[in-house]
Amino acid sequence: MKLIGRARGRSLDAKWLGSFRCHPAWNQSGCAGRLRLRVLAFIVGFAMASDSTRWVGGLGLLLFCSLAVGSPVPDIFSESAAQQHGLTRAWFTQMQIDPGRGRVRELILEGGTLFMLSDQSVISAIDAETGSTLWSIQVGTRGFPTLTPAANRRLVAAVNGSTLYVFNRQNGKLLWQKRLDGAPGAGPALSQQRAYVPLLDGRLVAYRLKEIRDGFMESESREPLSPEEKAARTAAFYESLRLDQSPQTPLFTSAPGRPMVQPVVTRENADEEHVIWATDKGFLCAGRIDRRDPTILELRWRLETDAPIVAKPSYLPPDANVLQDSGLIIAGSEDGFIYAIRERDGRQMWRFATGEPIVEDPVVLGHYIFAPNQLGGMYCLDAKTGGQVWWTPEVTRFVAASKDRVYASDKIGLLHVLSAKTGAKIDTIATASLPIKLTNPESDRIFLASSSGMIQCLHEPSVVDPLIRRAPSEDFDLADGGKPAGKAAAKAKPADEEMNGEARASQPRPVGGGGGGGGARVGSSRPTTSKKAAANGGGAKKKAKAGEAGGIPFGMPAMPGAMPGAMPGAKPAAKGNKKP
Repeated sequence: MKLIGRARGRSLDAKWLGSFRCHPAWNQSGCAGRLRLRVLAFIVGFAMASDSTRWVGGLGLLLFCSLAVGSPVPDIFSESAAQQHGLTRAWFTQMQIDPGRGRVRELILEGGTLFMLSDQSVISAIDAETGSTLWSIQVGTRGFPTLTPAANRRLVAAVNGSTLYVFNRQNGKLLWQKRLDGAPGAGPALSQQRAYVPLLDGRLVAYRLKEIRDGFMESESREPLSPEEKAARTAAFYESLRLDQSPQTPLFTSAPGRPMVQPVVTRENADEEHVIWATDKGFLCAGRIDRRDPTILELRWRLETDAPIVAKPSYLPPDANVLQDSGLIIAGSEDGFIYAIRERDGRQMWRFATGEPIVEDPVVLGHYIFAPNQLGGMYCLDAKTGGQVWWTPEVTRFVAASKDRVYASDKIGLLHVLSAKTGAKIDTIATASLPIKLTNPESDRIFLASSSGMIQCLHEPSVVDPLIRRAPSEDFDLADGGKPAGKAAAKAKPADEEMNGEARASQPRPVGGGGGGGGARVGSSRPTTSKKAAANGGGAKKKAKAGEAGGIPFGMPAMPGAMPGAMPGAKPAAKGNKKP
């Protein structure tokens, strides 16, 4: 059958119309049929109408067909499609989001729990292994913006408007809230004792989250318990967790510029906790609180780059194969450089030029760093030397990595499968219908989501249990006792005295001062690293153990191909590890 039209004096063959093809990505997402029907309707209407009404008829028929068919809706990434690319679908779930009012904004993974944040200020907790929804809560006022939340083993913190909210991680119950003394610049960070919030006036503010411990927990804990009883008691304590509501004076420090990036708590133990943050004037800063005398948030050092830092820094714990006596901070700047900074004293170990601004978070996996730049292209770097292992074009974001493969996304929503050894492209997966892709440095799982709330988890079929690369942080039985630091800390050698003349010359630019009662003044020519802080920077053996507890294997060969991380079947570290 032929449709006789007057357009350019040609006949329109129905067979030709049926052969119309869409882009492969559209075919996979399920919108090909809708698009083909709309184009067909327009051509038929255009051909059959008279000269005077041709465009009106074509557009009218197109509008009618569009209303009948409806708008394209992202479909589930099918199991057969996953198998074609060497993957399997572990689970999928549809979150309860009103498509007319809300959208998924981002995903956060922390310790085996996936947290979904919507633009209606709703946070939902999802089991990352099964996809089951644990709880869902409304944070603050629906119309106010909610910044990226943070989580640890006990708490979840989020800023809605200008109020900080802290929830119980187990059940989503609101435990504590505080009106901020200023406008927030980014989401909070959590240690076991405090919430750190960056404010637009340049301050980093630390709020104490003091747990209220019930008497029966302390009395019964003296009795000998089996591991199962201890785990059950710990779970019950987490479930009934309460925080002290009494007024407090928060600690704070400041640095030039506005902190627009979420802080990172790098290291904490029974004596101290460390935090890093960045500002839009290109400063990378490090702070410290002495838990034995918690009256000062000390600005230990700061490093100035030549452009704003808009990507969240990453942290590599002490590692015998990289830097055994200190952790390593990896930060990317819009000046196009990746910086490796020794956490203990702020010394720049190396920097690598990518040639383009860094706007996505660099990812540290064992001895390797994955750094994508803004215009497309990802570098794999050696964490110890800063040397380039490989480079691949097009990709703009790291997604996940298994032992042999690296997964990364590009600007148009494609998921690239790369060789972990060389960075060569193995495959390309059309995932444009799932635009939200989680950057996952914790395991090998690939988490994808649509804006309407369809969340899916993919992995390689040979890896049944996740490759856990980051063990849960240790729990410490902490209390503010105001105890002095002790003689051992006073006798230790400051970090700046351990450095030779060459190292001193490579020190970052003069550091600035903090608030909250301490810190050197802004523009001071001496480093703010105190003897007390430096005393805790030594002890290579102790720090090596801390790095091992953080999920960084020391026996890994210094070569790409076998990606750093746990072997298949590895399980997360057990809760309640002994104190270091």
